[in-house]
Formats: sequence, structure tokens, C-alpha cells
Amino acid sequence: MSKTEGRVGLRQIAQKAGVSLSTVSNVLTEKPGVAISEETRKAVLAAAAELGYQPRSRPETGRNSQITTLGVVLRKPLPLLTNPYYGHIFHGIQEACEELGIGLMYGRVDETASSVDDLPSMIQRKQVQGLLVLGYFAESFFHLLQRLEQPFVLVDHLLEHLQLDSITCDDERGAYLATKYLIEHGHTHPAIIAGPLAHFSIQARFAGYRRALAEYGLHYEKSAVRYGDLSVDSGHNEMLALLEKSGLPTAVFCCNDGMAMGAINALQQRGLNVPDDCSIIGFDDVQPSPYTTPPLTTIKVEKEWIGMQSVWQLIERIAHPKMPARHLSIGVSLIERQSVKSRQTTSALEYEKNPPSV
Repeated sequence: MSKTEGRVGLRQIAQKAGVSLSTVSNVLTEKPGVAISEETRKAVLAAAAELGYQPRSRPETGRNSQITTLGVVLRKPLPLLTNPYYGHIFHGIQEACEELGIGLMYGRVDETASSVDDLPSMIQRKQVQGLLVLGYFAESFFHLLQRLEQPFVLVDHLLEHLQLDSITCDDERGAYLATKYLIEHGHTHPAIIAGPLAHFSIQARFAGYRRALAEYGLHYEKSAVRYGDLSVDSGHNEMLALLEKSGLPTAVFCCNDGMAMGAINALQQRGLNVPDDCSIIGFDDVQPSPYTTPPLTTIKVEKEWIGMQSVWQLIERIAHPKMPARHLSIGVSLIERQSVKSRQTTSALEYEKNPPSV
């Protein structure tokens, strides 16, 4: 499987022009019925030209092709539109489908589905030509889709040994950046609140945490690791467990923003201050993150871009069913806010590596 690197995309144009992904998409596709100021349009076109953007060649879609309807599935019991992470990915999927004139259907499935009777009616009735599978599912579900010869793309999940089309953010690098940031702020023994390791994204984020520790010559301590379920409540409970079992860590990396918010709440309930007593860093940059108290430092995931890219990838799979499986990894970035504070002026890491002579 290969990764796509170096290509100028809508995300880079949006960042340079200072506008949203959807605005860039509307300008470059000349989407009718959308009001965009001339100043904004010129800024987007100038940014695209300066970056050397080349429009992606995509198979013909919409009314003049056989690709008319795609489907989206999420595992039960997760909600979609109110989910702070997948809701934004779904919005990107909607944007791409509207741009291409493709209809969209949605259903939820048990994560261990293994028979046709377990599937939403849109799949049983063959109402969709392709499927976008959001998040973790057991392998039995993917084997079932393969038996049905249903084209699909994994979104926010990866199973390399099955050679399936997939798209994720760069989870490992994001966790590495988060942990490195804490270490460079003097937190030489950052704890971690991870999630279910069956999820590829959590495996990768845990690996990024371990890589940063190893790079700085720091010991991995099992007592500094807790496992939540990615909910706010589990972040709260696992933070309390850290306090009870390991004492107060100077910093905690949480594998998603929901658990980071729960951790902040637990510390504040105990009368502790974030970041003075304990620094917290999250992952995903979901909508509430800038509005927590204090505002949450986190790793930004381009969620809408993942959704848009997944549609284009699925269309290519439908058009070229025999092409090799492909994994695309979308870059991430660190967003500095106010939930991390330097432990001391002189780096604790530097002190640990070069202690003063006695």
C-alpha cells in the first residue's frame, strides 16, 4: 500500500488563503448558488496559483455515469451528526458528494456484523454503488462486504494485512508531536490516557507516545498508562485513577479531546489547577476544544478533508476495481492553547540527561 505525499490539496490552499475547506471547494468548482465575495474568490485563486495547485482528475460522476449514490455506515450505538469527530468527517463527505452530483445514504451497523441480515437495507437492496465505513469494525464485517463484492473504503481505520482501501490522519506522528511538546516543556514523565487498542488510530497514537519517550531516552512506565473508551466520562474516571495509583503527574496526553476534557474536569474537581498543577494535551481539535477552561492544547485533524478525500478515493475504487489497495494519510498539526505550561525554566530533560556534579 502506498501513501500520497507532496501533492498540493485544498487544505493547503485554505490555510494560505485563510478560508475554510468548503469555501475553497466552492471557488475551485464554481459551485452555483453559493455567495462568495470577489475578494475571497481572488484570494483563493491566488493561493492556488502560488502553490501550484493542479485539479485532481476524477472519474466522471453524477447524472452522466453509473455512480449515483454512495453510502456511509457507522457502528452502533455511535451517533453521527452529533458526534464531534465523525460529524465533521460526514460534512466533508456531503461537500464532496454535492460537488459531484452524487446522492448519499446513511446507516448504522453492529461492529461484529457477519451476515447479510445484519446489514442496513441500503446495502441489502443494493441501493448504493460504494460504501464509506467510518471508524472501527471487526474483520468479519469487511469479509462480508468483500463476499458481496461491495466496493468500500475504510475511514479512520486501517487493516494492512487485509489490503483494503483506507484513509486516516497521521495518528502516530500526531501523538509523537503531542508527547514531544510536553517533554520539551519539562514534563519528563508524561502519563497517557489511551483508548481501545483494537482501534488502529489508538494503536498508532500509543506508538507515537512511545516513540517520543524513546527518542528522548525516557523510560516507559506502565503505571503512567490508563485506558479509556474515548468518552468524556472515561477521561474523568481514568484521570482519577492516575491520581490514586500514581500520584499527580505533571502532564497527561489524552488520545482524544473528549477524554482530555474529562481529565481537566477531574483535576478541577479535586481542587487542582490546569495547567499550573498538571498540563493536559488532547487530540482531534473538536469544536469544544478552544472553549474549555483553560482552552485545550491539542493535535488538529483535518476532519472535513478526510471526508472529502474518502469520497474521491471510493469513486476511483469503483471505476478501477482491480487497482491495488491504497492507504492515504492526512497530515496533522499542533494547536497551542493554554492547557500546557512549562514545568520549569531550565528544561527538566536537560537536567536529567546532564545532572549537576555533586
